[in-house]
Amino acid sequence: MIYLSLKRCVLPTLVVLAGLVAGCQAFGALMYKAAGDPDIPAQYELPNVSTVVLVENYRNAGNSDDAELLGRIINGRLSDKKLVPLVGYEKILELKSQKPKEFRKMTIVEIAQAVGAQQVLYVHLQSGGVASMGGGNVYQGKASVLVKVIDAKTGDTLWPRQLDDGRAMGAETNPAVNGTKPQDEIRSRLYDDLGMQIVRLFHKWKPDSSDTER
Repeated sequence: MIYLSLKRCVLPTLVVLAGLVAGCQAFGALMYKAAGDPDIPAQYELPNVSTVVLVENYRNAGNSDDAELLGRIINGRLSDKKLVPLVGYEKILELKSQKPKEFRKMTIVEIAQAVGAQQVLYVHLQSGGVASMGGGNVYQGKASVLVKVIDAKTGDTLWPRQLDDGRAMGAETNPAVNGTKPQDEIRSRLYDDLGMQIVRLFHKWKPDSSDTER
């Protein structure tokens, strides 16, 4: 009789506790849906000084189209976020067109000082472009870069201090059958995604935000 009485008391209690646990889990799920994933902090907060974006592909200096496209995209995203006062990217292009021979010999610091910047967001485009996969009819965009921030006065690397060459990053597009999507569109998507990744290094962002969000 005592055993039956205890059983009758314990079972309702367990049911109530189970209900409380389920209720807490449901409440937690609702809160998560409302708040979303936690913010991803900036890897580095850029000093609030005049900044120029410099993208170079010195392994293939003769083909600068991809580097110029990526530079414009990064500059535009930084401008949208208003993270730092920017030296217009056109200043780099003007310097390059007015003094092409001198430009190829100028150091990063010399280029920055020539356009009036106090720091440089420097991107070395190691490889990038759109190519067929295995020589077939399917195309894909791929790019890899090294990113660092440089003091235009001293030439010192402000970030990342532990990596002399810079922070390695990359991007690639989904494969697309030739003709279904223009190669220029694939290239634009590639560098827009990569530019977004690079700028996200320097500001807080939500992991559930759109890939095209600025």
